[in-house]
Amino acid sequence: NRFVVAGYAPDYRLESLDLAALAHNLTDLLLFSITPTEKGEIDPGAITQMHHVRAARAKNAAPHLRVLVSMGGGGRSSAFPAAVSKWPNRERLAKALVKYVRRGKLDGADMDWEAPLGPTEVQNYAAFLKLAKQAFEQQQPPLMLTMAVHPEHAALLAPAYQHVHRVHLMAYDLPDKSGHAALPAALSAAEGLIHAGCPRQKL
Repeated sequence: NRFVVAGYAPDYRLESLDLAALAHNLTDLLLFSITPTEKGEIDPGAITQMHHVRAARAKNAAPHLRVLVSMGGGGRSSAFPAAVSKWPNRERLAKALVKYVRRGKLDGADMDWEAPLGPTEVQNYAAFLKLAKQAFEQQQPPLMLTMAVHPEHAALLAPAYQHVHRVHLMAYDLPDKSGHAALPAALSAAEGLIHAGCPRQKL
């Protein structure tokens, strides 16, 4: 199937969500979210082992389902600049992420830094993603690395697109009078992302 139907399951709603029931309507389930620390380690936050168990049950109910963990997010990205600023931190974070994903028997991770400020932070982010992607692809079976992008940051994050397998466009809360996630605004945002350099097949 060429189409991806990905659903983010935020930690503050996980207790009320029936993941197994939702799984039949999704290709990908993303647990939101863990965060990096400034030293390049992982803070699991409110994502617990029980959430991993529930995600595994969802996969049993729908074997096609891929389960990823999201790192970062709005209000949860303050440690990213330090976490990816230096090679030792980037390497430590990439290894920690592989360990976390494999321990949780997940299929990959989704990066959601909201958002780098300027070319230096983007360069550091791209360097981390490149390292993480290489580490993910060396696993058996290989793991998936994706990233979330708001339309406002499409051009800024262009150097990062080559270092992930897929890009999730945050096509909501856009300035459009016709609704929260209106189709015309979403289509315009998608075209903007492609124009900024994101390969169409990764969107």
